Amino acid sequence: MRWFLPSGPLPLLLVVGLALAFGACGGGDGGTVATATAQRGTPTLVETTGSRGATAAPSPTATPSPTPTPAPTNTPTPVPTPTPTPCPSFALTPGVGALAANIGAAASRWNAYLGCPAFSLVPSGGIVVDFAPAEIQDIGWGQYSGGAIYLMPPSTPPADDPATPYANDFERLTCVVMHAMGHVLGYTDGDPGAPMIMRPLDWPTWPPTSCSTPDTP
Repeated sequence: MRWFLPSGPLPLLLVVGLALAFGACGGGDGGTVATATAQRGTPTLVETTGSRGATAAPSPTATPSPTPTPAPTNTPTPVPTPTPTPCPSFALTPGVGALAANIGAAASRWNAYLGCPAFSLVPSGGIVVDFAPAEIQDIGWGQYSGGAIYLMPPSTPPADDPATPYANDFERLTCVVMHAMGHVLGYTDGDPGAPMIMRPLDWPTWPPTSCSTPDTP
């Protein structure tokens, strides 16, 4: 079959419409129909995408914990070692043999009190310890003078026992020897900083009936 197409724009549109309708119905004899392409250009495909997926939040940077400053160690201040006081040394020699026991006892008590062997008993060559002559009245109970120790004459009675010479009492005589030895060490009578044996007025009686140490009855 041959088609006659009128000229002009209207017949062209009519033909295009018939061709489309004919193709939709599956008709036609296989002829080719030229169709006008209304699209003048190829559209550009623009893809706008939103977030295709959740953006992973950045991992928080761990703040390093500050290294604790160790507490300062208190280094103990070394205690200076005290310089030991040199121990004095005095050798005593009895002027009368009977005084040796009293001198030995008095020396032992002083040495224990001082913490060192300050006094020793020697048979000769030491500080002589003897009774004062009876004619010497004002020497005190025990004095150190001229490199010798003088004790009150042995017949002198104590105030609390006027009938008995003090030298007959071993303990009283030993206390008097201890008092005299205190003078050898440099103590004076009545010195408040001295051991009690040097302070006759601080004792209940004088000579004391007992003096286990230079500072206690």
